[in-house]
Amino acid sequence: MYKLHIFQNQSVEFKTDFNFSHLNSLGLSVFVFLQKSLTNTEKLTYYLDEAELNRYQQFYYAKDKNNFLLGRFCVKTVVHHLFQIPIRDIQIYQKDIHSKPEVRGLYKPFFFNITHTADVVAIAFSSESPTGIDIESISSVKAFDLVVNSYFTQNEANKIKSAVSPEKTFKQFWTRKEAVVKLLGGQLLDQIKSFDVAESEFIFDEPLYSEQPENIYLYCFEHENEVTGSIAAESQHIKPEFYFINQAQIDKWTI
Repeated sequence: MYKLHIFQNQSVEFKTDFNFSHLNSLGLSVFVFLQKSLTNTEKLTYYLDEAELNRYQQFYYAKDKNNFLLGRFCVKTVVHHLFQIPIRDIQIYQKDIHSKPEVRGLYKPFFFNITHTADVVAIAFSSESPTGIDIESISSVKAFDLVVNSYFTQNEANKIKSAVSPEKTFKQFWTRKEAVVKLLGGQLLDQIKSFDVAESEFIFDEPLYSEQPENIYLYCFEHENEVTGSIAAESQHIKPEFYFINQAQIDKWTI
């Protein structure tokens, strides 16, 4: 039996004092960057290899450049401190645009997933479980009525339309679905309507993916009116910890 367990409306405390000694027991940590709080990101291009730098330069808008740059910077910084690998030797592989990125050649388990919306970037790390994360900006205005019938079950659609804030509920449900998809590999959009995220538990008629774990645990979170998001993991025994990474923290990390 394949189950999805959803922990809704989790109380979340965002910390600002991340220390790399925490990495020795990295259960599930989420780093969030708010671009509007950052003043100096250009120097972080040092963390990009030639292919990444070319990709970075192809983005037209500054926020898109920063979304890409901050994700790569954060992953490489964590890998550098956790595995004592020089920054220039860390390579992030991705088979295609839909595949999960990974760092190869590490001597112990290390999982991560990157997401961004508008000018907010979030990266989830774990040494215990593969993970998928998705966020949406609560304040952004998006037309959702065109996609509800395509990607949501009837139960989800009914709850969205009857909610006090349909757009907010839509974004909550969407991040839950995307987090599950990203946990399993990111190529399952055709099946995204086949599972329901509106209740506390869902039983799959059949697995979405041949290597799907029997249990998926979905942790849902919000921060004020900035961000709503979800994290999918294979382990129930890890509680996500959240950190805001501001400019001062970046400056401490920069080599």
